[in-house]
Amino acid sequence: MSTTKTFSEIFATHKKTISFEFFPAKSAQQQLAAQATILELIKFNPDFISVTHSTVQNALELKLTTLEFIKKNIPDLITVAHLTALNHNLQDINLILEHLKQLQISHIVALRGDEQLQAKSAAFNYASELVTHLKQVGGFSVAVAGYPEGHYQAVSLEADLEFLKQKIDSGAELIITQFFLDSKLFFRFLEKTKKAGITTPILPGIILLDDLALLQSLAQKCKVSLPPKLFNQLEKVKDNKADFAQASADFITQMCNELLAGGAVGLHFFTLNKAEPTKTIIKNLVQSL
Repeated sequence: MSTTKTFSEIFATHKKTISFEFFPAKSAQQQLAAQATILELIKFNPDFISVTHSTVQNALELKLTTLEFIKKNIPDLITVAHLTALNHNLQDINLILEHLKQLQISHIVALRGDEQLQAKSAAFNYASELVTHLKQVGGFSVAVAGYPEGHYQAVSLEADLEFLKQKIDSGAELIITQFFLDSKLFFRFLEKTKKAGITTPILPGIILLDDLALLQSLAQKCKVSLPPKLFNQLEKVKDNKADFAQASADFITQMCNELLAGGAVGLHFFTLNKAEPTKTIIKNLVQSL
């Protein structure tokens, strides 16, 4: 596949896409494990893979290490870098963009970033401002985040949609959603974005469940609803690794089938740097993709 395709061009084909997200591993051992996972999952021919922003001190170095590995070993795969507005000054952002261009990476997910780690002289306060800068610099295809239940800091979902519209109007070509645990919430989000005048492709983000406590923590932090039925199912098997893996894979597979049957443009898997349960779920979905 060509790395010159923009996000708009990828989704213009109306093919159901699959993509994977990884985070920069910290230790050498974790890096090797992440690299093995990347090489294992690319066997499913993803349309692109992305590398998130890390909050550790040497975040940029770790991210570039992961990106360099991908470009060296899978040069033709579209590789996407996450970039945050709050956590860099303008000089740092432009330096990062130069690094990405040297690696021939032309796709970015533009995010606001973590307020607690805001740079003293942050270049931008909002993702929309970062998107504007990226389009002014030129040469980058840009995706942004969307929140089916609203950003955890948003006054309301409607108010959050106004910010999303600003990001699209600034030049973003794709929306990748935060994870959710009920397909109905995604389709409600599609309806609301359409009413708000947003016609950009919206790619559902899929979380992989391998730990109930972690899921509860993430759901609470991100203001994501955890359906009681799902919680009860996982609570019963949380101490049996095999049964938990089966129950979670069954749930995510069913939700993904509902999404694809309902018209979702594809699936974006938050892998947590693990090959499973992503592999199992994709194999389950072979007839739907």
